[in-house]
Amino acid sequence: MKRVFIFSALTALLYSCETFKRTSDKDCTRQACTMEYRSVSVKFVDTEGKPVRVKNYTSINQRTNASMLKGFVPDTVGANGVVLVASDANIADVSEVGDSIIVSGVHPSDAKKSVRAAFFIKGGECACHITKISGPQEVVVK
Repeated sequence: MKRVFIFSALTALLYSCETFKRTSDKDCTRQACTMEYRSVSVKFVDTEGKPVRVKNYTSINQRTNASMLKGFVPDTVGANGVVLVASDANIADVSEVGDSIIVSGVHPSDAKKSVRAAFFIKGGECACHITKISGPQEVVVK
């Protein structure tokens, strides 16, 4: 009787998870995904550590040559130097093994000075969220 109760409790617990990620024909294992929305960002700073609002900001997936911004206007968060690299909106745009994402911008007062940074981000059809594998937290704009 105890075994039946434990088995029933574990089964109920497993199926009580609110969100399960299951995709079409791909053989994804059934997994519980959280409802949070994840993103990867980077902060542009000057040599003194003060935020810099770069111009002409881009975030490009090197495998597909596609923008990761999907209609997002970076200036809405750029005032403090923080800009979006990618978010869960891009989960299908990045591969399961990861993609190289290059972000770039131009110095706000000198168009001849540009800055670039490389990120490695994975996602894919079976992922619950995007994951930053590597990339800087801050980029110094000189």
